[in-house]
Amino acid sequence: MMKNSRYLFVIIAQCISLLSFAQNQQIRFERISTQKGLSDPNVMCITKDSRGFIWVGTRYGLNRYDGHQFKVFYSDPADSESLSNNYIQNIVEDSKGNLWIATSGGGINRFDRKKTALNTTPISQVIRTAFLPIICAK
Repeated sequence: MMKNSRYLFVIIAQCISLLSFAQNQQIRFERISTQKGLSDPNVMCITKDSRGFIWVGTRYGLNRYDGHQFKVFYSDPADSESLSNNYIQNIVEDSKGNLWIATSGGGINRFDRKKTALNTTPISQVIRTAFLPIICAK
């Protein structure tokens, strides 16, 4: 009898705890498309940086989303501070807050936050400034 009342107590306690911690929280999703400013519907990569921006790499440009609107960065052969290629394959933020953007056929770009511009960076400099400190620290 004592054993049965113990089991009953445990079952009741679990039911009460489930009811008391259950939350009626609605999860809201918002679809963000080209109609809202995204440069291309083909998203290749997404990352959130340390400043809260969401960066979206597409087949046609780099998109920075601040929660309200997009700022789009494109490749412009006449502008040395633009993307080296519009096809974005990956976006990574290093420990110093630099954003590195890998493009298809255009190499690696570093986003300069002060100038809001991009710099094409030779792979040797990428290894020296971004990856070598990580490797040497371990």
